[in-house]
Amino acid sequence: MRVARHLFLVLELLHHHHEGEDRRLWPALAPRIPAAAKHYLDDVIAQHDRIAVLVDRVERELTVWAGESVRTTGPVLRRALADLHAGLAEHLHTEEEHLLPLAPGRLPTRSDLFAISRGSWCGCDRCGAAIRSVHAADLPGR
Repeated sequence: MRVARHLFLVLELLHHHHEGEDRRLWPALAPRIPAAAKHYLDDVIAQHDRIAVLVDRVERELTVWAGESVRTTGPVLRRALADLHAGLAEHLHTEEEHLLPLAPGRLPTRSDLFAISRGSWCGCDRCGAAIRSVHAADLPGR
């Protein structure tokens, strides 16, 4: 089912994005922001952990939903997606309103990040699968 495949891909890319921030960006940014603002960094990291739990829940519900011949679990999947949306909205507010305004002039350069990551944004097996699926996706125009 295309909807399920697309949603799984979005969830994988979200995981990849947060894993890369947690492994590469936040450790590089942490020593460059004022001490009084460190709690915002702690907040976004904790939000990533909560979002990961919500993503796992959506993945479980999506697996059930996609395996049904008659779609009866839609309301459960919708609730899981709504909870994920709420978690992401809170996270984006914290990141965009409080953390990113501190970034100009403090963010590492692309070459810094490349050196830190040794050429790989995240490097975990799950992320590698997500990137491979982007290239193999059954997308219009491909």
